[in-house]
Amino acid sequence: MRQHGCKLIKAPFPIGPDGTTEWIKKIYSSIYGIPSPEINEKIEKKEKLIWNSLKHEIALVKGKSVFFMGDNLLELSLARFLISCGMIVYEVGIPNLDERYQGEEIKLLRKTCARMNVRLPALIEKPDNYNQIKRIMDLKPDLIIFSIPICIKIRA
Repeated sequence: MRQHGCKLIKAPFPIGPDGTTEWIKKIYSSIYGIPSPEINEKIEKKEKLIWNSLKHEIALVKGKSVFFMGDNLLELSLARFLISCGMIVYEVGIPNLDERYQGEEIKLLRKTCARMNVRLPALIEKPDNYNQIKRIMDLKPDLIIFSIPICIKIRA
């Protein structure tokens, strides 16, 4: 940012209709200076259309559980989107948690959990894989998201 004179836009990642809506709103207000109320209504209508178009896919994952081991900094965004879809997110392991870049994502995650009436998943920075595997074995999630080569047998 210092080297190239870039401006940091504090916004969640545009993952899922909710994240994309918030991202677009932040761009319009931060960069273009367009008053939010003029744009928000159009964006929110589009978000509702997209959520409605996802009803079939959401029904497939609703009530299922997921555990993020953490490896790519997209865990918060994906967890937030999956919670919006009705999934249970036990834990979000994340390699680096920096409020400057992820503060808005954490705010939207909290807002999403409140809206969906679910508890905030455990947010674990630089997780210990051995301890995570123990928690996975106890929780038995339907889906585990990770990138390291691990073999875990959850169900017989």
